[in-house]
Amino acid sequence: MSYSKYYSTDGFDFVLYQDLSIEHSDKVLSYRNHENVRKWMFNSDKISLKEHLNFINKLKDSSKVYCAVFRKQKIVACVNFDDIGNNEYFVGHFLNPRLLSSGIGLYFEYVYLKFFFEHIKAKVIKASVKKENYPMIKIHTLCNFKEIDKENSIYYDYEFSINEYKGIPNNMKDFITFLTKKYLDK
Repeated sequence: MSYSKYYSTDGFDFVLYQDLSIEHSDKVLSYRNHENVRKWMFNSDKISLKEHLNFINKLKDSSKVYCAVFRKQKIVACVNFDDIGNNEYFVGHFLNPRLLSSGIGLYFEYVYLKFFFEHIKAKVIKASVKKENYPMIKIHTLCNFKEIDKENSIYYDYEFSINEYKGIPNNMKDFITFLTKKYLDK
């Protein structure tokens, strides 16, 4: 299957939801509705294909952007963001549920950050993570995301700035080495 790339980096292709084939849209929905993904969403209800397609249709007239992320012609993740002003973006993402324990999460975090700071030209990204989502919390912590709100009883709120991004190595091998040393040196 072919698709129209919105952005590409490090072997990953970002494709807007509205440019996906119906088969790819259905696959994205099945990943999003998987219990191991859905439980971490703000809205953890299952979504029907009709609701999903209506949502995609409305994205054309929205400030929100949703992308499926492909690697070697397979969807590995999805990202979304909303411009909240001053080059700040509220962001989110989820992985293909079959890849949740594959170790791709850290690799994808690198690609994800590169996407926001080099392509979108963000100055700051903000994210909320459910307090029980330990794998995502660990990845954000390793990458130097700053916790900005401890008052919420359900979510941790984080932000990550262009300055933190500039402090990480600019290739994946060096990035993983950097994080490994940082984590092991604690």
